[in-house]
Amino acid sequence: MNTGLDKRDQGSDTAYIGENVKFDLRTDVPAYPSNAISKSYWISDAMDEALTFNDDITVEGVKADGSTVDLTGTDAYVKILNTKDMGDHDVTFLLKFDYDKIRAYSKIHVSYSAIVNEKAVVGTAIVNHAELQYNNNPYNGNDYTTVPDDTKVYVFGIKVNKIAAGTKTPLSGAEFKLQRNGETSKFVEVSTGVYRKALNTETGSETLVTDANGKLTVYGLKGADDDGNQLTYQLVETKAPGGYNKLGAPIDVTLTPIQDEAKDYTGHLEGESEIGYVAKDVENKTGKLPKTGGIGTIVFSVLGVLMIAGGVMLAASRKKA
Repeated sequence: MNTGLDKRDQGSDTAYIGENVKFDLRTDVPAYPSNAISKSYWISDAMDEALTFNDDITVEGVKADGSTVDLTGTDAYVKILNTKDMGDHDVTFLLKFDYDKIRAYSKIHVSYSAIVNEKAVVGTAIVNHAELQYNNNPYNGNDYTTVPDDTKVYVFGIKVNKIAAGTKTPLSGAEFKLQRNGETSKFVEVSTGVYRKALNTETGSETLVTDANGKLTVYGLKGADDDGNQLTYQLVETKAPGGYNKLGAPIDVTLTPIQDEAKDYTGHLEGESEIGYVAKDVENKTGKLPKTGGIGTIVFSVLGVLMIAGGVMLAASRKKA
């Protein structure tokens, strides 16, 4: 995440459907007395349905001087998938730590990742709910504290309104592809004229076609880069509607995600037509090209007659001489 570093319940990012997003948790290790009987220390995560967990957890013990020890896969903890936390809530994974094997560390650092999947909804926060749970009474196992930490991911979209120049008549059947930095994205058609970004495991198609009302919707797009800079996409028309000229140049569409005072994304875009979408009118002009054997042939025929007439006149003038 680009925001909320070392801050609880802060942190957001933008991503595209199919992108791998990473999460980092850093939690303090409590100091229990030597005669403590309740020393549970659990770290868990309940992922939004729009995230697919990669099951790639790494664990480090962080010493007071900042140095780290790799604890991944050791007996310092037990990993359990799709289980319950101390409050009987569903979690994607749970790490149960052996306190006696982590007490020498000041912090525990856990890293893992997930894929933004096809259930992502434009403008709606994809929430990753992580939490630390530990016994707050070392002599009573029923007393525990939960420290939650939610982070959010957003995807965005573009809506195209394809119309005839002048008349504003909707134009169906126009074909586009969407590019950024020269790379063409692939999409899955959800319904007529509506396309979502394809997952890496899906074939997808580069062709995007306007519906009967000249509408085209593409979604599952990343709104800003890792430095928070807005992203610009190019709509490239590959086929114009019948009777119209194809656009000669790509059309730029810029996504500018709005951030709050804490620099977290809100799911909104500057100039949005509806939450998480920007709209773009794309016009085509009618195209009437010369037919074979038409005006070009007529011009050459007339020139030919004039040349012959000129030759006759020249011959006549020579006879007079």
